[in-house]
Amino acid sequence: MKFAEGLVRIDVQNQVIVLLDNDAEGVDVRQKLLRLGMPSNMRAMVLPDDESFRKFPTKGHDGSSRATSTAARLQSNATWTSIF
Repeated sequence: MKFAEGLVRIDVQNQVIVLLDNDAEGVDVRQKLLRLGMPSNMRAMVLPDDESFRKFPTKGHDGSSRATSTAARLQSNATWTSIF
C-alpha cells in the first residue's frame, strides 16, 4: 500500500498496475487506493476469484501438506502485492 501510495503522491508518469490478492486485505487496499484518487496512468486491480485455486495443494504454516478444498485455500489466505 505504501509503495503504491507513494507513486500516486509523486505523480509517477509510467503506466502502473497494482495487482492485489483477492483476500479481504487486497480488497481493502484497492478501495483505499481508489479513494486516494489514482491518476489515469495507474490502475489498482484485485485478482479474480478462480474456483480451480480452491483445490490447489499447499503447505500449511506447520509445513504439513494438505489439499485446500476445505480448511486451507491458496486463494484468500495468501497475500502478496505486485506492482508492474
